[in-house]
Amino acid sequence: MVGEGTFRLGPDSGRLLVKTSRSGLGARAGHDLVIEAAEWTGNVVVGPDGSARVHVEVNAGSLTIRDALGGLKPMTSSDRKMTEKNMVKVLQPGKYPVITFTADSTAQVDDAVSAPGTLTLVGKTQPLTVSGTVSPGGRLHASATVTQSRWGITPFSAFFGALRLADDVAVEVDAGLSAAD
Repeated sequence: MVGEGTFRLGPDSGRLLVKTSRSGLGARAGHDLVIEAAEWTGNVVVGPDGSARVHVEVNAGSLTIRDALGGLKPMTSSDRKMTEKNMVKVLQPGKYPVITFTADSTAQVDDAVSAPGTLTLVGKTQPLTVSGTVSPGGRLHASATVTQSRWGITPFSAFFGALRLADDVAVEVDAGLSAAD
């Protein structure tokens, strides 16, 4: 872990990705998506004992499809527009512009770090633990599984439920911690 201090992270030092997968009988027809947050900020305050407080905010309207994997055919620009329109319907960035993760403390064992906290998504706050590693140079690799239904989100489905977005969505952060000014 890095030493005591206040650190920032964001798109200038790394990436925050959301990865979806498919389920259902028609899963082969759909795509696993890699969605990137273009606008996000994070603050990590490390105390003298090595424990940290974490606060991350994501602009819900800045989520953009970066890749579409699998499927019977490549994702078309029309498919992409329709999918992004569905994301807006689900996330309602006009009503809930910010997605927030906050952890008041962290635990570290060897190079593994765990941050039990809360995630606020579409106006609902639920517990969520983010786990990962921080290199001695301050590179953060962290992930969490967000089960959409815990936040009242019904995963997207098509073809009368034969093609469904899996309820679990992976969130990954790979970013450098920069000392705050």
